[in-house]
Amino acid sequence: MIEVMLKHVFVAFLLISFICFLYGIYNIYIEVEENACRMTYMFQKPQFSEVKIDNKLYAQYGLFHYYEGAFRSDGYQNNLNGLPIIFVPGNGGSYKQGRSLASVAIRKALDDGNNIHMDYFTVDFNDELSAIYGGYLEDQKLFLKICIKSVLALYKHLDNNNKSVVLIGHSMGGKIAQSVLTDNDTVKLINTVIFISSPLDNPVVNIDTEMNLFYEKTNKMLMETRSQNLLSNANICTNTVFLQEIAKKFSIAQQSNKSLTENVLLISIGGGNRDLLVRAGLTSSRFSDIHAMTSSIPNVWVSCDHLSSVWCYQLVVVINKFLFEIAVTDSLNNAMFNHKKTDRLTTAVRHFSKFKNRINIHEVGLLKENNDQDLWHEDFKRVFQKRFKKAVKQNYNHMISLRKFETYQKLYIEINNFHDKHWLYGCTAQTLWNGKNVCESGFSIDQYVEKMPFKDKVRSMAILDLNNLRKTFLNWTHVVAHITSIDQPMNLNVDIYNSKERHFNIIMPRWYNFLKANIINETMQGSLYYKVYIQDLDESFQTLRVNIDPLSCSNSYNVITKICVPWAHGFIQYKTLSETTKGSSIYISTPFDRPYKNNESIVLEIFLDAACRYKISYQFSLDVTLSRIVLEFYHWLPSHIIAVFIIVLRNHIFLFEKKTLKHIRPYSGIFQFSSIYVIPTCRILRKFLVQFEFLSIPKLTTSSLIVPFIIHATAIVISVAANGCVLLTLFLTGGFIHKIFFRVTDLQKTKYAIFRPLLTSLPFTFIAFSIGVAVSTCSGIALIVASIVYFILLLNAYRRHLTHIATGLSKKRQDQTDTMFTPHSNINKIRCTKEDNKIEDDNFKTIHETEKLPNSYKMEEIQYFPFHLSMFFLLLALTLLNIPVTIAWFKSYRFGNNVTSLLLYLCASACILYCQEDLYRLNLIIATVFIIILIKEILARIMKR
Repeated sequence: MIEVMLKHVFVAFLLISFICFLYGIYNIYIEVEENACRMTYMFQKPQFSEVKIDNKLYAQYGLFHYYEGAFRSDGYQNNLNGLPIIFVPGNGGSYKQGRSLASVAIRKALDDGNNIHMDYFTVDFNDELSAIYGGYLEDQKLFLKICIKSVLALYKHLDNNNKSVVLIGHSMGGKIAQSVLTDNDTVKLINTVIFISSPLDNPVVNIDTEMNLFYEKTNKMLMETRSQNLLSNANICTNTVFLQEIAKKFSIAQQSNKSLTENVLLISIGGGNRDLLVRAGLTSSRFSDIHAMTSSIPNVWVSCDHLSSVWCYQLVVVINKFLFEIAVTDSLNNAMFNHKKTDRLTTAVRHFSKFKNRINIHEVGLLKENNDQDLWHEDFKRVFQKRFKKAVKQNYNHMISLRKFETYQKLYIEINNFHDKHWLYGCTAQTLWNGKNVCESGFSIDQYVEKMPFKDKVRSMAILDLNNLRKTFLNWTHVVAHITSIDQPMNLNVDIYNSKERHFNIIMPRWYNFLKANIINETMQGSLYYKVYIQDLDESFQTLRVNIDPLSCSNSYNVITKICVPWAHGFIQYKTLSETTKGSSIYISTPFDRPYKNNESIVLEIFLDAACRYKISYQFSLDVTLSRIVLEFYHWLPSHIIAVFIIVLRNHIFLFEKKTLKHIRPYSGIFQFSSIYVIPTCRILRKFLVQFEFLSIPKLTTSSLIVPFIIHATAIVISVAANGCVLLTLFLTGGFIHKIFFRVTDLQKTKYAIFRPLLTSLPFTFIAFSIGVAVSTCSGIALIVASIVYFILLLNAYRRHLTHIATGLSKKRQDQTDTMFTPHSNINKIRCTKEDNKIEDDNFKTIHETEKLPNSYKMEEIQYFPFHLSMFFLLLALTLLNIPVTIAWFKSYRFGNNVTSLLLYLCASACILYCQEDLYRLNLIIATVFIIILIKEILARIMKR
């Protein structure tokens, strides 16, 4: 009874886990923001001119120079005098993807008019699928090295010491660009590398040995020549710690002459939650100098999907602004990239980072001579709003007293739709004859000012520590917001508060807790800023939902949230809520798990709209948590499915040892839950293997047992479903396929006694054939052929299996009938004549012949069907694992003719084998040749697209 209940519990657990996995797939887009990227358009007709290089080894690749407008002759490339940039496409990417970056660079050069422009080159990797087949990576790396040297050879007017190139890699192209840094002859030619949505330190799916070796080799060589950004216990969400990290980077940059690799500036950019192909945690690298998410880059503020990151106008503009700013000229007015890494790093921090700079206080005059029209206003309210509905006609100075609010700690001040960078000052007030306080001059404190995403406008804010200002600047009496006259509407908001009023600590709810908890029931009217510290959000798949619901508000509002993970460099995210966004919730998670002994809390900062009141609450987000499990751990499924089939195979072997078993059903051993015990066993084994240094320690990507249990339960359900699908296919189509197969091969005339030796010798013949196919084409093709042949053999075995069961049932019913209508004493007297035993069906004759065989042989034949069914699933799994390699092989142009050649060779062989005596079969073979040619042309056109 207990065992039955336990089975029911396990079945319920399997079904619930599988439903959770499906629910995660269903909600996979719930966290994805709407695409806010603006399309980049070409200003003139895009042109790609091929660069002629000595490229005999990699004839399938190419290098192109981008320009716009009228067609140019081939000789123009020898007169290039810009700054060379090479765009490296990724998995299946086209060399034409670099046109957005190049077009914006052309337009910016024309607008600036300072004789500095960019020459964009783009690499053609023949649209190779480098993310699913690692065999391409090494060839692409070697060709990129050739491209770098060939491009720099075009700039003959520059000295070799002044020649350098910038690489921009998208997706797997970023990993290719990173890999060339391991070559000492090439790295000295590289100035800066920008990675866009690239899986740098680890692949998205480690699908083959070539890819694994490529990543391991690249990472190992970079570890020997370049410093690393390892996870630490430092809280980078504080400005002090970040400045320490930047200072460390500058110190390393100043010593970069000791290492050629260290002198290269590496910038990695992640697309955010819109990029479902390369998740955020894979886009950072321990070798990068700066990492940033597109949603946190100033003037970008949007999340990009994997493809839009190369044409997103906001991002393209920022990248080109950075490139133009690191350009310098020599005494002969020749343009080149700045070789000082400290200068480039300073520029990169300003363009790609949102953290504040070091304090650089300087005095500025505020009270102009003969300018009595300036407005000076001092307000003693803690919460203050000033609206300029149409324009600011005269300079406006808003003064906030440091002495009046001595009991308050923080000042939050913001200006909306004001583009001047310098507007915040500290000063010592003086009293004029009319009794007004003014400041003749002020000291700029712009280092505290940050820009925030605010629709299509500018929202600048600053949070000041009033106690620190009083202690540091004893003579200061006021903080001044200095707003110059502008011809557009503008808002000024002030909020003075204590930290205890606005800072809250919450704990991440557990899996079983779905209740909503309030942080604030209702915010005070005019309050602008709240800070929430989130504890126990430790794992990357955990997701917290924070609801910011407007209670009393006008028709429009704008709420900005800033999420900072203290152990993740560069993973600051900004999210905007307004009346146009879907819902009023944000989802908080981490790109990777919390490091060991790190106790820092995730920081959520909320910047409210002063015109509204809000209710702020939080709860555990089951839907997004499950969707993140699917996104981050879907690649575990093949391993767990194969583990399940191995356990099923183990069950079959145990069933074979039971001598009293009359027959084994095809699905015997499939409906099991014992493989779930493998999960805790693996955890125990890992702790044991860690003790042995010479053994490879298994990777542990999550410390939670929930994830592997969900994945494994899903694998069990998938294995049962796969078994059911195969059996259903055998049942519905087995006879039809069996007849076609035997009719084509003429084996329907062969008696079972003759056919059995052929089946016995078939595996050996087929092994030789499979080896030949694998060598001449691709291992995946051989596995596909093997799976098809194995399936045909299963059809025959299943047919005999069903016939045996039907015969057994018929005989049993006949015996029961004889027992009911014949006296027991006369049963033995009944004899069947020879004529009554005559059976016309050949299959039934085969059964009688089989019944004459020893019992051990009959048992072996029947029992081996479910055993081979499990073996078929393992072969099918092996075939599916090699499908990506097969796809890459088919897509590659250089192998296309070989496939056609092989098929035509087989057709020629069939002519001799089957048509010498039966000429009518030539019709079928000739038709097959036409079909092969047609399919080849169709596939060629599809691959080109």
